[in-house]
Amino acid sequence: AVVSTQSGHYGRDSKLAQHESAVKDAEDALVLDAGYSKAYARMGFAYLNMNKLPEAEDAYSNALRLDSGNQSYKDNLDAVKEKISAGPNVMAQAPMGGMPAMPGMPGMPGMPNLAGMDFSQILNNPAFMNMAQQFMTDPNMQQAFTSMADQFMQGGGVGG
Repeated sequence: AVVSTQSGHYGRDSKLAQHESAVKDAEDALVLDAGYSKAYARMGFAYLNMNKLPEAEDAYSNALRLDSGNQSYKDNLDAVKEKISAGPNVMAQAPMGGMPAMPGMPGMPGMPNLAGMDFSQILNNPAFMNMAQQFMTDPNMQQAFTSMADQFMQGGGVGG
């Protein structure tokens, strides 16, 4: 469990080497306990962040096989399957650093249409809440967010 918890911390960082370490830590945890679904889920998260979609799908499928009632595993597996079915060109054609343009926010390409979005589903997702908590407690992220907000309020928008 300790090794898998460590893999969860690596998985939140965007560096490839740390995602690879997260996979290794999850594999080590599975050697100790082959029925530890959270290790498979963390492996899936790391693979997803490395854009290794078939591996992510396999890892989330294994997590779900071990814990079939876990809604987070189901949601993550569905998200991976959606990315796989969307094909490789979706992110390559996307503006703003890889986020596809979405209708609903004129003048702000890449921003989603929030009308009709069920925020309760997002707020009830343990993985999302864990990520949000990590974001809010990371001083570097707080500083980056404050800097972006200051730029936006001064009329510079993001990146300019």
